[in-house]
Amino acid sequence: MRYWAEGPGAAKIAWGSEGDFQRCRVQLGKYVKPGRMLDGLCSNLHKRATGERPGPNAHGGKGKG
Repeated sequence: MRYWAEGPGAAKIAWGSEGDFQRCRVQLGKYVKPGRMLDGLCSNLHKRATGERPGPNAHGGKGKG
């Protein structure tokens, strides 16, 4: 979790910028079976990295998270 939220993996995802949730799905999809588990993991990582859940109001309403 630390690697993907705060470490080198976080740099690959660029948390806090538009498209971060999709980039998370692509990066972690190599290791986690796609579906609800992957989406939940990326949601939890997004919360840990940015302080908010992904969605249309994430990043101050500047993207779709």
